[in-house]
Amino acid sequence: MNNNTKKRVRKSKLHNKHTENTVNNENSDDIKEDVKKKKEEKIVVKPQVQAGVDKMLAKGRRYFGSSGASLTHETHGDGESGFGHKVVDIGLTGERKTTEMLKYWIKDKKNVALVDSVHLKAKNKGDSKEVSDGKDTDHVLIMGNTVVIIDTKAWRKNYNYKISEKGRVLRGKRNFKGGVIGATGAIYIWRSFFPEADRIFAYVCIQAEGASVAYNAEWKKSPYKLVAKDKLFESLDWAYDKAGGKDVELNSEVLAKVIVSAVKPRDRLAEVLNDNRLSL
Repeated sequence: MNNNTKKRVRKSKLHNKHTENTVNNENSDDIKEDVKKKKEEKIVVKPQVQAGVDKMLAKGRRYFGSSGASLTHETHGDGESGFGHKVVDIGLTGERKTTEMLKYWIKDKKNVALVDSVHLKAKNKGDSKEVSDGKDTDHVLIMGNTVVIIDTKAWRKNYNYKISEKGRVLRGKRNFKGGVIGATGAIYIWRSFFPEADRIFAYVCIQAEGASVAYNAEWKKSPYKLVAKDKLFESLDWAYDKAGGKDVELNSEVLAKVIVSAVKPRDRLAEVLNDNRLSL
């Protein structure tokens, strides 16, 4: 068996475990039905903005947004999460590590773009309650006409993580704070905003050294896929193949909608300079 054959065998083993985690598959019928009932949400992209995105793509730009932008609003103690500065800093570092990995992965893929820190929110049909993707979606990849959403989790290193029968992520055999994942709701909200996308893939990436994931029955049934950082590229290669690989053209209209929904990082200096108390 030559080296190329060995690589294909290893890759196929991961793919056999990797059920399609989109709202179009049999594992996500509940999400699919909810989306059918829900009114499609709209993101308005001005013509000049679309033209600007097309121009940047033509020049070879593939990265947009700001890694960890939402967390920059937490670092000064004004955020709503209630997390301390240390936890926020760990999360920010984790997101930026994943961003660097994703930048590397898209280098040789001209039909893939990355947008960091995107926030979508909408109102339930017939209800004033807002539905959102949480604080934000950490990373978004547009592969042709497929959208891949990724949430980074800077959890403890050297642990095995698995999805329980109740849908929580366990650290070893125990529940832990942060083990409730909002990715299923995120898939729902992304589909409502992007009905034109062929599929929505969702990953939760554990950005921790020595972390591993149990590929149990719950993992296979889950609408999102929990992956350790050292398996992220293999998972994205699988998603890229499903999206059509190099044979599909990047949908710049979908990309523009994602870009205009990106969160701006907090500019503390501008806030100080604009403070009315500084006015003479």
